[in-house]
Amino acid sequence: MAHPVFRFSLRSLLILVTVSALVVYLWPRPEVPGLPNLVGRITNANGQPIEGAKVEIFGGMATRFKFGETKTDENGWYAFKPVKGGTLIRDAEGADFGYLSVGMRLEHSTHVSSDGNYWWDESLPYVEGKPHVKNFTLVAGGTIFGRVVNVDAKPMADFDMRMDVTSTTGAAYLRYITTDESGNFKATGLPAGNCVIKANDGDWVNRAVLGVAVVVSKGETELRIELPDDFQ
Repeated sequence: MAHPVFRFSLRSLLILVTVSALVVYLWPRPEVPGLPNLVGRITNANGQPIEGAKVEIFGGMATRFKFGETKTDENGWYAFKPVKGGTLIRDAEGADFGYLSVGMRLEHSTHVSSDGNYWWDESLPYVEGKPHVKNFTLVAGGTIFGRVVNVDAKPMADFDMRMDVTSTTGAAYLRYITTDESGNFKATGLPAGNCVIKANDGDWVNRAVLGVAVVVSKGETELRIELPDDFQ
């Protein structure tokens, strides 16, 4: 018995391709959510908006890297739509989606978060059309300023330091600062509490406590730092 011979014309081939494409398009399939959105409002203790507060977001786990920043508008709102970075954490092994892990940091010239923190880790679920909301309340911070010199009273220019503040809420706040060409430094928007200043420059990283000061809300504290003999 002879087998039938199938001959496809160009028209038949085009019809077959079109029908196949329609089947693939119309076949039921799970929805793939878009990238998460992160929005929020920053106000003072009286609920009034704070304009110009800088919001930064970071990716990575052990090593963190910044991939976005914005500032609040006149109504105190900030938004990342969508969040174009972060670390994808799956709910279960083999799952397509879980949530996006990002780090957040705030910076303002005169105010600081009321919880005394400088860093927040946020988990952003992949939910289409539903933004992740993170609001902040800021309170007036304090200022530390002064000068860094060596044992010969010579100003230490471009000298890196870190400020570890234990705020009145018990939170640990960290700020890095560098002296100018005259050895002067000024750090504003620090939480009220006890501040320990350490070297953060080359071989001297965390080697010695250079100074201790008290941060006063809405106040300024002056501190002169004289480096030990073995600082070059």
